[in-house]
Amino acid sequence: MDHTPGIPSIILNDSWAAPALGSSVFLVSITLIVLLANPILGSKTVDPVNFIWMSGVSLPVTIAIAIHRIRYVREIFENGVTVQARVVETSHHKSNLRLKLRYTYLTQPEEKIVDQVITGKTKGFLTQKEVTLVIDQRNPGRILLRDAYL
Repeated sequence: MDHTPGIPSIILNDSWAAPALGSSVFLVSITLIVLLANPILGSKTVDPVNFIWMSGVSLPVTIAIAIHRIRYVREIFENGVTVQARVVETSHHKSNLRLKLRYTYLTQPEEKIVDQVITGKTKGFLTQKEVTLVIDQRNPGRILLRDAYL
């Protein structure tokens, strides 16, 4: 492929990296609120130790997920080919969309369901009739929605 997505695009639009980052940011924010609220209120209503531990565990896990997904997405883009797919069915639940796709790869008809986090870039997929996929040539089971990342 000619283009490889940047790190911010992968982190913000990937179905694994985006929720992991969001949950860690939320947890760290709650921890900071607890740490700041106790001195401001003049009492120790909530013990911050558990929040600190959860944040301490959450951040390395989030970083590991993000690094894995950045490598995964870039590898597919570097080794992939683009294929047009017809959107057969769409659905969404909360912040996730699901597309049932039909396409032809190496003269074989294929059908695949793709889940993707809903972002400003991806919400248009719910109304599209056709999308462009990136298919890993070495492992054709690994596909991504190209325009979710570029």
